[in-house]
Amino acid sequence: MSGQDTSVLDDLLDRVTEAEHEFPGSYLRRAMAGFDTALWDLRGRQAGKPVTELLGGTPGRLRAYQFDET
Repeated sequence: MSGQDTSVLDDLLDRVTEAEHEFPGSYLRRAMAGFDTALWDLRGRQAGKPVTELLGGTPGRLRAYQFDET
């Protein structure tokens, strides 16, 4: 899909769906989610802004947790 206009996300996702119709289910959805994430990252880099801002939010601290396996 190189050289495609990345501003029309729905059209690109439709192309992924059409090209991978033989493998429906979780693999396709995971691929689409990864593609969607990559495009949002690209848009943020092009705009010089965090994706949070592009979606109308404000960047903040990310709370994380860790499982203790002991």
